[in-house]
Amino acid sequence: GDAVKLGNLTTDKYYVQASYFMSYHTILRTSSDYTAALKHSRVISKNISKTIGKDVFAYSVFYVFYEQYLTIVKDTWENLAYCAAAIFVVTFLLLGFNLSIALIVTFTVAVIIVNLLGLMYVWDISLNAVSLVNLVMAVGISVEFCSHIARAFTVNRQPTRVERAKEALAKMGSSVLSGITLTKFSGILVLYFAKSQIFEVFYFRLYLGVVLI
Repeated sequence: GDAVKLGNLTTDKYYVQASYFMSYHTILRTSSDYTAALKHSRVISKNISKTIGKDVFAYSVFYVFYEQYLTIVKDTWENLAYCAAAIFVVTFLLLGFNLSIALIVTFTVAVIIVNLLGLMYVWDISLNAVSLVNLVMAVGISVEFCSHIARAFTVNRQPTRVERAKEALAKMGSSVLSGITLTKFSGILVLYFAKSQIFEVFYFRLYLGVVLI
């Protein structure tokens, strides 16, 4: 049949350049089933490659999509760690080399992301490439909420920390609430009426979670 791809005729012999054969998965219903099927197919291909001494790989239509789930957890933690490091460095440099403020801002953003991950679990939002992008964007939005108040606290001239915190919240807290929170809430509200489930679930819910948290 057409499964065998032969090379040029050399010394009255045809060299097989490539070939394929078909196999079947059992019935797959959930994402974990598809991911497990992809993993096992690669294990089988690796064993066949060792046995015959040729490169063998498995391919199916759904492998292209579920490839992301093999490394999504690792990629998530790496991206969030890079974001946290960037937040710490930039905050430390731009807020007058204040180590405590940089640590507090970074820790606050980390807590927001942890709460957002918990909200994803409650709302049954799976961790995939789309939600990962939204998590990284949520880090940037969270910094915007925290950095203004942190800077207002840093440049405040009140004698005690409590008074500096009160004045920072009084002067900058209202601006953050009205200028950032309400504008973002009104901006994402239109996504609730989107007919696409991707926009309604992965964008509206996640962005709403960031604003509320």
